[in-house]
Amino acid sequence: MPNRPAPPTSPGSAQQAVLDAYAALHQQLKEMLALAERHEWEALKERESAYLQRIHQLADLDAQATLNPAQQAHKRELLENIVSGEKAVRRRLSARRDELGELIGLSRRQRNLSRAYGVEANMAQHSSGPRPDPDRETP
Repeated sequence: MPNRPAPPTSPGSAQQAVLDAYAALHQQLKEMLALAERHEWEALKERESAYLQRIHQLADLDAQATLNPAQQAHKRELLENIVSGEKAVRRRLSARRDELGELIGLSRRQRNLSRAYGVEANMAQHSSGPRPDPDRETP
């Protein structure tokens, strides 16, 4: 049997569960942002998977509860913070992608230079006979 949370027993608990889930999502996003700021990309990738799962769970939970105006305002505030945090994480990921792109380009240029000079050096070693000296007169 799948491990699912028990359904809320009253409308008030369903509403609180939704707000708690948004707050937990926001907290998880703050942790992801901290990982991005510390350049811990592997840990961020692992957290992102759990974050996406939590979003899907929240969508199901959100559909079950009707929030009053105060709760809707709190949810809106949490959503604004979540969107802002997601943008910040995306900016850091985009900067990292650009950095990696530069490193890949540099690596390609170095490889191409190595190949070009490697071919010239190889050709010089395998040329037949000594090269004539242009300053020397021939008899």
